[in-house]
Amino acid sequence: GSSSSVARNARYALLETLRIPKSDDAASIDVIQTDGIQVLNMVIFPDVNADIPIFGADLVSLPGNRHLIAIDLQPVRVSDKSENEGVVNLSAFHQKKLQKLHDKYSTIFEWGGDIPPKAQRFFSSYAIWTRLTGDDAVPIIQSDIWDVFCDYLDLYIDILKCTKALKSGDGVDEGEKVLKELHVGHKNYLDYRKENDPARPMLQSLYGKEWTERLIQSVLFPILSLSL
Repeated sequence: GSSSSVARNARYALLETLRIPKSDDAASIDVIQTDGIQVLNMVIFPDVNADIPIFGADLVSLPGNRHLIAIDLQPVRVSDKSENEGVVNLSAFHQKKLQKLHDKYSTIFEWGGDIPPKAQRFFSSYAIWTRLTGDDAVPIIQSDIWDVFCDYLDLYIDILKCTKALKSGDGVDEGEKVLKELHVGHKNYLDYRKENDPARPMLQSLYGKEWTERLIQSVLFPILSLSL
């Protein structure tokens, strides 16, 4: 991006474990497989001094044609009301657009169930979190879920373009207090994801513990150097 972008880091991770077709089963090469594991995890981290959420998208397909989908603008700062509740700080314009997207897609996709207490802090009220099963699940992912992903991502990119990082003494929401909350929030997010990454057991079984920990700790959720 440009030098003025407040995007700190954007990365995606793909994982597939698929059955290799037999030599006499060439026709199956073009058939969508539902007996393996397919994972897409994408995260866009804003500048730690930018008072905006983190973009997160997880699309997980499991054996048996089971699919878990979570797409959200994940809170960095904690609500004044509860330490288990995150706050999505956006302009009124972007807040309205995000609400409209959520209203649209939350009527299409059923809520996926209770979120673990430790994770609730990192989910916003605008999250699309759902489970899909059945023969029509993959076509739905390729169409409607793809639309959710694109719409949330497009909105987030626009938020990045319209946001400036805060500076010490800016006087915006008690500048120093907000900056400290942002730094703590980013650190807590990374610590949570590293400690509770749901892909850890699967990755360890495929690639071993050492490789998995190096991937999670250094590549997916690297340590931040912050002066708090």
